[in-house]
Amino acid sequence: MKMTKEFLIQIINEAQQRARQESLPLDARVNSRVTVNDCIVRADKEGWDIYETREGVWKLREQDGKLKKGVA
Repeated sequence: MKMTKEFLIQIINEAQQRARQESLPLDARVNSRVTVNDCIVRADKEGWDIYETREGVWKLREQDGKLKKGVA
């Protein structure tokens, strides 16, 4: 199964939510942060332009400059 941009954004946002959830054990939060970082590296290798909003949600930036809503 090929990874889509939308699916990668969903993974990043879900992992970031877990990383911020203080009720989870520290190792779970650290592992979630590693997942976020790995996905960011993957997006970069694929040439996908992603960015984090002020609210901490990751989104895709379209080639023509228009923004595409990410999955939060």
